[in-house]
Amino acid sequence: MKRRRIILILAALILFGIPSLLVVIVLSNGAPLLLPPGPVMRLSRYLSENRIDTRNVNSFPEVSPIKLQGNRKESFDRVMKAVDHLGWKEVKINP
Repeated sequence: MKRRRIILILAALILFGIPSLLVVIVLSNGAPLLLPPGPVMRLSRYLSENRIDTRNVNSFPEVSPIKLQGNRKESFDRVMKAVDHLGWKEVKINP
């Protein structure tokens, strides 16, 4: 009886606790789940991949390329400073 109770508690944690924890983590990061391409696509990407794709055909508008005004070198230097400040790693640079 005690063993069965432990198994039920573990099953409940697996079925409800872990998914709930993942949702809380994603939401606490300010993820725009309801924006296109929708919550299912976003959750599957957020919970499986750790990369940013900045091609013009990207389905996630918040990581689409932006056009900066002003001097090209100054803009590039500001972006690289932000990358360094955030602790990111540049994989490919095409200034």
